[in-house]
Amino acid sequence: ENSTIVLVHHAASTLACFLVASTAGWRGLVLTTAEAMELGSLGLILGSLGMLPQLMGLRLCIAFSVLPIVMMLVGLAISRPPDAAAWLLMVGILIVNFLRIQETSQPMLKLSSGKPKK
Repeated sequence: ENSTIVLVHHAASTLACFLVASTAGWRGLVLTTAEAMELGSLGLILGSLGMLPQLMGLRLCIAFSVLPIVMMLVGLAISRPPDAAAWLLMVGILIVNFLRIQETSQPMLKLSSGKPKK
């Protein structure tokens, strides 16, 4: 059985695929930010599996969540999204990455302060 967050993640990912397919532009930027986000997830997984120090995995996740935010803001400054699909993708990417940073910061701060993880 999947948790609610996993179901929401898959529904949002499916919607994003349809939006990427339907937009007139920004496909490269959106796909590049998605890849950066996946690299952050990889860092998180490697830290959880003990293949990297857990703190490093969390830091990688945060770094690869900040990067897409910066990329979206630079993209917005250079060239406005061409249509509603691109605007929705941009807003979604910004929201998701701010949430990822917030969620990843909590266990990172606990590990940084030396408190054991519950």
